[in-house]
Amino acid sequence: MKQGNSIGFELCIVANMLKRSVDAEIQANLPEDISVLQSHVIGFLSHRQKEDTFQRDIEASFSLRRSTVSEVLSLMEKKGLIRREAVEHDARLKKIIPTPHALRLHKTVIESIDSAERMALSGLTEEDIHSLHRVLETIKYNLHQTNNCIECSERKEGMTQ
Repeated sequence: MKQGNSIGFELCIVANMLKRSVDAEIQANLPEDISVLQSHVIGFLSHRQKEDTFQRDIEASFSLRRSTVSEVLSLMEKKGLIRREAVEHDARLKKIIPTPHALRLHKTVIESIDSAERMALSGLTEEDIHSLHRVLETIKYNLHQTNNCIECSERKEGMTQ
């Protein structure tokens, strides 16, 4: 297949464009001192409020080094976005809790993501969008079945542990 006709190539381009669009929307709607990575960490913490979340969970989920996550969390703590709280069974272990301020910012992030997605999908019918979801799910399933999607498989394993 020619490069211009390759589904994988087109998916890669669309994924990059969508990520840039989402990141730009987030940056435009958040205070200047909040980075896109910090906004992603806030989202991660927001979705895990019912369970204890530790630095190692963020490291694993984002595939980041301990030093990077430590620095990001320290900055977030200084900005009043998170607090660290010792757990009863191990005082060395600190769970990471988003503050009410971070949860408000998360709502802004969700609105930014929704806005970017609406723009990306404008001009598509509900049937087009349903078909797109179905096709993407089939592609993901096929890649998982053939073990050609190592990164996705590793991420899936990390989520089940």
